[in-house]
Amino acid sequence: HAEKIMALLGGDRLAEARVYGDFSNPAMQGWCDCAAQYGLRLCQTAGRPGGKNSADMLLTIDAMDLLWVPEYQGFCIVSGDHDFVPLAV
Repeated sequence: HAEKIMALLGGDRLAEARVYGDFSNPAMQGWCDCAAQYGLRLCQTAGRPGGKNSADMLLTIDAMDLLWVPEYQGFCIVSGDHDFVPLAV
């Protein structure tokens, strides 16, 4: 769905697209190609057992940091995880 999402974010608006995860995991390797095609920034998280929420935490911290950047007017979080509802609200 990257093409549709990037089309929505494109245009004259300032957009920074990031992908969070453990890219040493073979299941995440497809994101490397997608990142190269769409200019996504890969945000590597620790690949340790039990670290399933590390990507969630990193995304939340980054989002809170971006709140202070005046050029950004909003967020678009694409996830199948409902954990980000409070952040979006």
